[in-house]
Amino acid sequence: SKQSRQKKNLKITKEMTGATIDATALVWGSAAIGFAPFACFFFQIVYPKSQLLIVSTSSAFFFLLASLFASLLWYILDPAIGLSSAWSALIPGVFFQFVFRCGFVALYHKVEAVIELSFEKTEEEQQHAASSGDDPDPTQHADLQAAKKKLALNDAACALAAGTGFGGLHAILLFGSILASETS
Repeated sequence: SKQSRQKKNLKITKEMTGATIDATALVWGSAAIGFAPFACFFFQIVYPKSQLLIVSTSSAFFFLLASLFASLLWYILDPAIGLSSAWSALIPGVFFQFVFRCGFVALYHKVEAVIELSFEKTEEEQQHAASSGDDPDPTQHADLQAAKKKLALNDAACALAAGTGFGGLHAILLFGSILASETS
């Protein structure tokens, strides 16, 4: 009797371990599918350049703001007019994503204009110093040109960084909550 209970317990333990291994593999596989594109773009393109990291973080923040405002609108209107269909959540979500992405692009262009203005002001100061007879440091002009080239803000890498911010945070919120509920 004792030996049969031990065999039964061993059989149950083996079945539980097999199920646990399968569930663990499923969670890791799902995490790889959900987060691998974000991780590849983030660590290969965004992370090495600090300005791209700022762009990515800013766009992720704008995604959070859009989600917040869509949720607030739905939270306020649901009790008032009884929003019960999928469209009632979809339409405010799409609208606020559109508005906040446009807001992000507008802010991005303003920041880019301020940085360009700063470069122009520095160039004018260097030209004024050269024309007034001061002996300007010749490396300053080369440094400014190198900084302009290094800070290229209007290229494909910036677009990928912004998309990585929006899409990466969306993946984290969507797949992260699914994986968290699956593992608990």
